[in-house]
Amino acid sequence: SIQELMGAVMNARIIYLGDYHTNPQSQRMLLRLLKLLVEETQAVSVGLELIQKRHQPILDSFLQERMTEETFLKKIQFRKYWYFDLWKNFKPIFDFARYWKIPIHGIEQSLSGDGSLLERDRKNAALIASILKKNPERKLIVFVGDLHIAPPHLPNQVMNLFPEKERPRDLILYQN
Repeated sequence: SIQELMGAVMNARIIYLGDYHTNPQSQRMLLRLLKLLVEETQAVSVGLELIQKRHQPILDSFLQERMTEETFLKKIQFRKYWYFDLWKNFKPIFDFARYWKIPIHGIEQSLSGDGSLLERDRKNAALIASILKKNPERKLIVFVGDLHIAPPHLPNQVMNLFPEKERPRDLILYQN
């Protein structure tokens, strides 16, 4: 039920939500979850595989409405790194984040096709752990491809970067 889902989400510090890149319902679920979360807390941020870490300053400018959508997409080379036309699915998420001032972090460290799944997860885990440590008061929703959130992959890689007593409670939400 929605109440059970929100109870689990509120008890977690990091929420992994699996993305099926070509399924618009997948991205809509992230937006639904954000809408439910802002009713409970505004201490939330989002980590997106969609955006590379190196583009964080560009993303920040866009979120602060100092850059047009067209310029943002061009500067992050969206069409080059995403083979699917996903922007129409993600735009409502960015609009919602702008309105509620929800920070979004680019968490992809590798360029497209750069490295194995495990190597990408190791790099991205280091960035996720850094975001969690810099923002101890915020929940982090990590929205990445479903393969990444299998427990031995990204969730395990993140936990290994924390001392055992300081490991954040996590929650994995599969959409299949």
